Amino acid sequence: MQDGELRRHYQCSDGEAITLCKTKLGYFNDRKDKFIAFDPDYADPYADNVQLAIKAAEEVEPDSSVRSVQAGVTESLNQTMELSKECFRLTMHFVMKAFGNNIAIRNEFGENEFDKVRNNQPGLARFMKNLYAKAKKYSVELIEKKYTMEQIEEINTLADRLSSLDVDQESKKKTRNVSTADRINILNKPWDMISDICRDGKTIFSDDPVTRKLFTLSTDGGATPPPTPPPDTPSN
Repeated sequence: MQDGELRRHYQCSDGEAITLCKTKLGYFNDRKDKFIAFDPDYADPYADNVQLAIKAAEEVEPDSSVRSVQAGVTESLNQTMELSKECFRLTMHFVMKAFGNNIAIRNEFGENEFDKVRNNQPGLARFMKNLYAKAKKYSVELIEKKYTMEQIEEINTLADRLSSLDVDQESKKKTRNVSTADRINILNKPWDMISDICRDGKTIFSDDPVTRKLFTLSTDGGATPPPTPPPDTPSN
């Protein structure tokens, strides 16, 4: 993890963190008067604000769901790229039937450029637009060789789909970066508020070990373990 990278303030799962926040808020509500006496900022609507923060965290879309949406767009884009390559090969079959070894015309259709763009999403989209323009330019000759207008129009359909999916993929990448930060901030908010409660709860109930333990919290979501006692010193 790089310095300054936004991260969760806990090491347990989101679900475990939310459950702990609910539990600790319940402990707080049962002893609210003690907290208010300690710090008036704990007066209403503090508890309601914590509850709202917990509710917002519960509604956060899981990372897996966001990744799934992005993966779906990527899969559609890859499939469209493969269909575009097949479409180009088919088109060139009829170009060669119509024009034989006329290299100049074959290169108008991009024969000499295809390998450079075949795996480049925006490049392939532009390439397919040019292929469509040339297929329309030479449509009479191609149709004479049994190429159809439906096949010519399919070139344009694939070109438009490539452009749209490429834009969508980039948008999803940027959105995921933004939404990841938003989600982490929303998830951290109730945890931070509960962390304040637990910190002050240990002070308020410092003379009550049982109650104090209720407000013990660690970043992994469990109770802070007691220190390991030193080993017994062997007697002589």
